[in-house]
Amino acid sequence: MDISDEDFETARIIAAEVVRLMGERYWPLFELVDAECTRRRQRRERLRDCLSETRVPRRRSRRV
Repeated sequence: MDISDEDFETARIIAAEVVRLMGERYWPLFELVDAECTRRRQRRERLRDCLSETRVPRRRSRRV
């Protein structure tokens, strides 16, 4: 089962609340979830940027 980006964003908010309410000892939990959210966001942005910058034409078959 894949975890969606939306699920990770929700988990990030929950982890932040845990740190706020329960203390700094839960910071590693937030760090892990936040890092994954950031990694996923950066990957999406990199793909979007690449695809918007380079409009590679579709390959056409060469018939002689």
